[in-house]
Amino acid sequence: DKSKRDPFFAFIPQVANWGGTIVKNEVGVASKGIAAFPSWSRDFLGETFTYYKANPRILFDEIISGFTVAIMQVPESIAFSFVAGVPPLSGLQATFWMALITGI
Repeated sequence: DKSKRDPFFAFIPQVANWGGTIVKNEVGVASKGIAAFPSWSRDFLGETFTYYKANPRILFDEIISGFTVAIMQVPESIAFSFVAGVPPLSGLQATFWMALITGI
């Protein structure tokens, strides 16, 4: 009987509750990471600087690689913005944030 079916949007409160639980857990994980960041970052940045100082060619190759990927992303992000029906600047901004989040 169709009259006994749940309404179409009955799942929304369940999804909101699930999403709230995930956000609460992620905030806890992030706060622990932020508290531990200073000691970890000092070691990491020191080792990174030492590595690239000893291997400048690898640093150069990585910078060239980053620029190459960035240049190739420009036409792709503009094309996808047209497909999505949004302004091209929105596609470029989305690409920037995606790259930033991926890099982190």
